[in-house]
Amino acid sequence: ASWRRILQFKGTGADNGLYAHDRRLQFYGPNGSITSPTTDFTAGTAASLILTRNGASNVFAAYVNGVQRLSFVDSYGAGTVKY
Repeated sequence: ASWRRILQFKGTGADNGLYAHDRRLQFYGPNGSITSPTTDFTAGTAASLILTRNGASNVFAAYVNGVQRLSFVDSYGAGTVKY
């Protein structure tokens, strides 16, 4: 198993963030992890990653190559960025 951090969000713990884990997208946060059910990445192949978070509903969603792979209610604000 191999983890590659893609993004670390604001004020999160040392391991919290968005990862590629065994070629699947994974969000690791205060409530544990959520992992894409299918392989999202192929070595040597570029991929498009889009992240959204609805401020009213707190729903965080991640899309790989235009297909939604993760979605959850982010009640802790772990999927927000500091600017």
